[in-house]
Amino acid sequence: MSAVPVTATRRFALPLAALAAIVVAGIGDAAVAAITVAAGASPDFVPLQPGAYLFFTVIGIVVASVAWWLISRTSRAASTMRWLAPAVVLVSLVPDILVGVNDGLPNASWTAVVGLMVMHLVVAGAALLAFSRARPLHDART
Repeated sequence: MSAVPVTATRRFALPLAALAAIVVAGIGDAAVAAITVAAGASPDFVPLQPGAYLFFTVIGIVVASVAWWLISRTSRAASTMRWLAPAVVLVSLVPDILVGVNDGLPNASWTAVVGLMVMHLVVAGAALLAFSRARPLHDART
């Protein structure tokens, strides 16, 4: 017999998954930032500093967990997420590309931009993996 009721476990599964995703993505982002700086990006480029990328990692994963929960309540949750997740990730890359083409940002380079883009993939991957294990999505049978 389980010490924690199933309903309590399920209630906290998604928030715990979000916390795990934040930790994993934060570690992954730190590694990507270090590799990006080692590859020639300026360490003074603000988005590659821990305060910046950890803030956006937390915000992104919290927003994604709310979206996951809302979508999980629909009849076509799995099929919706199959197109929505890649679309959101692609849209999230647009500001990074704009940083690359804008000559006015201090310490910006295409090396830094590629690092930021990889960070987006790290965050998305950590969130999708954690959420899909905590609260799998299904489509209603017709």
